[in-house]
Amino acid sequence: MSRRIAWRRMLGPSLSRRIGLALLATLMLVGLEILAWNYLEYRRDMAVDPGVREIVVNITAHLQRTPAMNRAVSLRVLIDDANQWRRAQPDRWKGELAVLWLAPDGQVLYESHPHWRAALLAQTPGRDDHMIEGRPHWAYRQDSAVGSVRVAEPVRGPEAMLRKVAHQLGFYLPIAFPVVLLPLWLALHRGLRPLRELVQRLSQRDAQDLGPLDVHLPQSELQPLGQAFDAMLGRLRLQRERERRFVQEAAHELRTPLAVIAAQAHVLRQAETEAEREQAARALEGAVTRAAHLSQQLLTLASVESVHTTSDRNTDLAEQTRAQLAELLPLAEARRISLALEAPDQLPSRISPTLWGSLLGNLVGNALRYCPEGSRIEVRLSEQAEGLCLQVADDGPGIAEADRQRVFERFWRSDQTGASGSGLGLAIVRQVVHSLGGTVAIGSGLDGRGVAFSVSGLAPQGD
Repeated sequence: MSRRIAWRRMLGPSLSRRIGLALLATLMLVGLEILAWNYLEYRRDMAVDPGVREIVVNITAHLQRTPAMNRAVSLRVLIDDANQWRRAQPDRWKGELAVLWLAPDGQVLYESHPHWRAALLAQTPGRDDHMIEGRPHWAYRQDSAVGSVRVAEPVRGPEAMLRKVAHQLGFYLPIAFPVVLLPLWLALHRGLRPLRELVQRLSQRDAQDLGPLDVHLPQSELQPLGQAFDAMLGRLRLQRERERRFVQEAAHELRTPLAVIAAQAHVLRQAETEAEREQAARALEGAVTRAAHLSQQLLTLASVESVHTTSDRNTDLAEQTRAQLAELLPLAEARRISLALEAPDQLPSRISPTLWGSLLGNLVGNALRYCPEGSRIEVRLSEQAEGLCLQVADDGPGIAEADRQRVFERFWRSDQTGASGSGLGLAIVRQVVHSLGGTVAIGSGLDGRGVAFSVSGLAPQGD
């Protein structure tokens, strides 16, 4: 098992291995580039001057330096030695030189290959190409005072040259690889030292410690990493603090209805008359209802952050709004509250139906709870360039200017209203609007009375 883990570590992703492979690939590309450059240079040189001209010039110079009576013998020795050397060389030099030397009057003074005489006799002054015995040859002719020297040399392909260059690269590149890799590896190892220190500090850190890392990262490339860690830890600190306050506030709010339930249960058990039992049962039922409502609101507030803000398909929010208001209509009619809706026939959107239902239900439910009998509530739904807009306005008691900044706090309730509530409805509204990227504002309600909650800039409409 340990051997398998060691192999996984060895074969897993690694910056050092990646740099080594990148360097190896770079050297291979350099080698290919050298081969390509040599090939192109060879083709260019062979097209301009394959070297046969230089051979002819050297032979002519040799003849001019040699006494006339010894020229033929000296030339024979020279060409025999040259061809013997060529036969001993690799493939690049395979193929003998064919030399024909004519006197100024046309007499043959020397020929290395008598059966090639016809091809060489046809050679014009300068360079030319011939097919001799089915093989291409470079040929050159130069006329001078010592006579006419004509040479034919087999055409050499680039294969031998490429093999020679590849052989040299195969020798030098393996030597260059560790020489170049070592300083790169040392630089990488030293450069990642602050990162290893950061990992060590994080691994030794207590799970409850969300304070800043306070680590020095000198490299500019690593500094954003440390800043990102500190920013993340800061967000976690705020989140944990919010959760701690939320738990404390929730426990405090649940304590009252639970105490009422316990007290009424005791009264119900001790009641002696039917009227006392009926009164205690109604009080117990009311306390249970309030506790259940508070628990549901707590669950809703906790789940808002985990719900996806968008749906996989379009939802008609106008139709959902009409259906949701229809469910609340009996409650409004029981208190003689007028509930009206102004919305387009259809309003497709990818906003999560769950979040939209929570937003609408809490705004309208809040209005129904605090408006007196005979009030009016109007719901307006529209689409604007910046996104969806929702407004819930009433002509109820309204909210004092001094309290408008606090109504979105958890468990906050105004002392001026006689209605009971969990104090979480508008906190849920604020959280939903924030999740959907919108804003919520408080203004005057219908006919200058009451209050209006205006939500705007929600997620873009669907197609």
